[in-house]
Amino acid sequence: GFKVEGYDAEADAKSPRICVKFTEPLYKKDKDYSPWVRVNGAPAASLDVENKQICIGGARHGQSYRVTLREGLPSTVGEALLSPVTLRVFVRDRAPMAHFVNESFILPKVGAKGIPVVSVNAAKIRLNVYHIAPGAIGGLLRQETFPGQVAGYEVRDITSKSGTKVFSGVLETKPEMNREVITSAPLGKVLPERKPGLYLMTAWPQARPKTGYWDNLATQWFIVTDTGLVTYKGGQGLDVFARSLATAEPKAGVTLRLMAKSNAILGEARTDAKGHARFAPGLLRGKGPNAPQILLAFGDDGDFTMIDLTRDAFDLSDRGVAGRPPAGAMDAFVWLDRGIYRPGETVHLSALLRGMNARAVTGLPLTVIFSRPDGKEARRMVLRDAGAGGYAAVLKLLDVARTGTWKAALYADPEGKALAVKRFLVEDFVPERLALKLVPVTKVVDPAKGARVRAEGKYLYGAPAAGLWLEGAVLLRPVRTLKGFEGFRFGLADEEDVSRRDDLAASLKMDDAGHALISTGPLETPFSTRPLQLKLTARLGEPGGRAVERSITLPVAAEHPFIGVKPMFDGGAKENARAAFQVIAADGRGGRIALSGAKWTLYRIRHDYQWAKKDGSWAFEAVETARKVGEGVVDIPADAPVAIGADVTWGDYRLEVRKGEEGDEDAPITSVRFYAGWYDTSARADTPDVLKMALDKASYRPGETAKVSFTSRFAGKGLVVIGSESVREWRLVDVAKGDNTLDVPVKDWGAGAYVAISVFRPGSEGARYHLPKRAIGIRWLKVEPGARKL
Repeated sequence: GFKVEGYDAEADAKSPRICVKFTEPLYKKDKDYSPWVRVNGAPAASLDVENKQICIGGARHGQSYRVTLREGLPSTVGEALLSPVTLRVFVRDRAPMAHFVNESFILPKVGAKGIPVVSVNAAKIRLNVYHIAPGAIGGLLRQETFPGQVAGYEVRDITSKSGTKVFSGVLETKPEMNREVITSAPLGKVLPERKPGLYLMTAWPQARPKTGYWDNLATQWFIVTDTGLVTYKGGQGLDVFARSLATAEPKAGVTLRLMAKSNAILGEARTDAKGHARFAPGLLRGKGPNAPQILLAFGDDGDFTMIDLTRDAFDLSDRGVAGRPPAGAMDAFVWLDRGIYRPGETVHLSALLRGMNARAVTGLPLTVIFSRPDGKEARRMVLRDAGAGGYAAVLKLLDVARTGTWKAALYADPEGKALAVKRFLVEDFVPERLALKLVPVTKVVDPAKGARVRAEGKYLYGAPAAGLWLEGAVLLRPVRTLKGFEGFRFGLADEEDVSRRDDLAASLKMDDAGHALISTGPLETPFSTRPLQLKLTARLGEPGGRAVERSITLPVAAEHPFIGVKPMFDGGAKENARAAFQVIAADGRGGRIALSGAKWTLYRIRHDYQWAKKDGSWAFEAVETARKVGEGVVDIPADAPVAIGADVTWGDYRLEVRKGEEGDEDAPITSVRFYAGWYDTSARADTPDVLKMALDKASYRPGETAKVSFTSRFAGKGLVVIGSESVREWRLVDVAKGDNTLDVPVKDWGAGAYVAISVFRPGSEGARYHLPKRAIGIRWLKVEPGARKL
């Protein structure tokens, strides 16, 4: 039967728990187990129910507890404890442990003082440091564990095949009982000569038993170098830029070696006076063991660094550049006349073929391959250019064609990669047989009475849907708009979602006329500064079991008024100009009212980052600060909007309009977030290596000048790369701490043009592990093409 199976004291966690295990599952959400659990005769500080166990929080290391589980504690199988159970539990101190802050990082040859080691209850940490031979790095990269934690046997392999132990010693700490302590491993003692190269550092508490052959060690990979590399891959090949970490200046004469997965040398290059070198695009097209894997860099002074080309050093999706992958030398756009077909019908496919700068590719035959849902080829056709790079294909489906998802792939070379792939469905679908119409009885929903909606159903051939069942659900959600006030936003921009969804109490049956009255009953409305909207979804079932679904949305009346704010610009406000807004007031039923003494405040939002500890590890977290840049008081009339505005420079802003004092929950308040300059709102990363960038216009024509604004957290040297898939230009600029502006002459770059900026911090300040050494930003440039003949 249902009984206690045992218990476990999770003592190695920062906040220990006592977990009692049972023989049967427990209720996770529908039961409050606190009445049945007592710790030392008092209620438990916190309880977590996890399948077959109850975990008690609030325990402390080094203490004993008496846990009592009362008679009647229920389980999901209908059984309960037949008698009380008392457990005496001792929570021991945390076992000695050690780990590093990061998996890997780069250390300059000068300036860095140490590598941080985190320890618990360990007065002494055994450290070993290994230097990896440059020729063995390629084989090391092929291992899935690199650059992660290594076990004892892997360290033995490294010392016997690819590395040499250069240091072994003990790091003394100042432990605080059961608390994490950070101690810096001094590089002056660990690596007195600080030779460049790849290193591995392992740590193990000396107080714990000797590590076993299979045990994972605390692992820190790091590179000692003065060379920082930035790479750009595109149609022109692989461009590499080498910079000095000490001065942020370009490094000339750096030998670059492109290595394949097989450890073969694909090519070599040497950086010029601007620190630039390029590898031909053909070297990047290898497959399998010939695919490029690593880029090695060797300086004249013995300096060494590397970049693993199979790993993304920066996920640029958080910089506003996520979306469709960039096209190659040719790009095809494919579309169909429909998305779903019956067996026996005809599929019409059309395509446009474009090359660099979005110009039509003419006279090139293409191959289209239609594949069935099982992956087998159904039909292959060779298409001829019908003019201006346009193509068309017609596929007559058999009457017994397989149902499912078909695929049409377009090729310039059938043995190569597809230029475009289009999928479509082949189904024996049956059209709907019923019509369902929802008619509101109440135009504005009173929460105390609820909503009433009349459902009218009939068969498409005219007969009423008599006797059919009807069911549905109600979604109550806050919205930022009100009907009749298009463009105005209501409520706080950063308010949490308090939506609620409930099924209707019971299924309804349509009467002889095919009608039914849906009543939601009284509604429990959540508090929100935004207007509430009720969405009622009804489903009318066919005799065969299918259902026809329709929805209707109704406004919900509120007891307090609302303030509406409408930006008088599309997207972002203009940089160094006036940001204008219109303000109105509405009552709880959506009618216009007058509101006097409304206070508006404009804030400029700045983003910074702080070093914080989460779940035992260190990480950056974003910090948002607001600085007031404008304010005023206005009287809002009932018959017309009132205008407000303020001058803005580029950046993020928040406008708040309120009536009443802060802390008054019933006072109406609305906030609108916007940006000045052609700023990409999708580039909102919570990492400090992001440059927030903005453009002064939405698009440009060749010959114009784009003004690029960006904010840097430190002064340094910036590498500006401008171009597209077909062309790339670069130059070095001096970057000041704070706001910067850059003029970019726009050329006929075509589609996919961008401007990317990487800033390097000079000197040793960035060598400390909690400061970024470089930051990167990227923005797409929309270049309008001139008149062209299609």
